[in-house]
Amino acid sequence: MTSSTPGVRGRSPLLVPVPAAARVARDRSSASARTSARRRVARDRPL
Repeated sequence: MTSSTPGVRGRSPLLVPVPAAARVARDRSSASARTSARRRVARDRPL
């Protein structure tokens, strides 16, 4: 993805899906971090 340019302001319809994609990516990364943390806790605490 290219960095924000002064001409991006005119392309509002193109910028609309960006927050949704960023939110999805953030949720996915947070979910993966949560699972990795759970795995780490399970590894630290033997059954």
